[in-house]
Amino acid sequence: MAKTQGFRKRERLSRRGDFAKCYASAQRAGGNVLAVCVIRNGLPWSRLGISVSRRVGSAVKRSYIRRRIREAFRTQKALFPSGVDIVCVAKSQAGDKSVDLRPILVELVRRALSKASGRGRSSPPRSGVARPSGPGHSDQPPQPGENPRA
Repeated sequence: MAKTQGFRKRERLSRRGDFAKCYASAQRAGGNVLAVCVIRNGLPWSRLGISVSRRVGSAVKRSYIRRRIREAFRTQKALFPSGVDIVCVAKSQAGDKSVDLRPILVELVRRALSKASGRGRSSPPRSGVARPSGPGHSDQPPQPGENPRA
């Protein structure tokens, strides 16, 4: 086996903070089998993180899905750009033996990266906190003697 075909420890996302950073500000793409979050990492190699929920199935099925995703990444590594973190979120169909994950993973990463480069954001990403808007909801505090609820 060639060295480039391996799945080295440095190519794995394992820290919670790395996953959180990817979920918070990554570009996403999804399908029936997988969803991916992709973010630049500033390293000369790409890293893979895998998330398989308990809803997908038993521990045996989840482990099988993780092995299939790792194998897809390992064999298609040359097709991914260097310097990205990829988090794969598996769906239950990822355990289906008739589904080839390799082209799906490559396509989803390509789509997520094209979203990032194709259209730049004019505003920063939303923080997830809904801010009220409309009459009576300004950023300024109410003036003395002014009814704040009017």
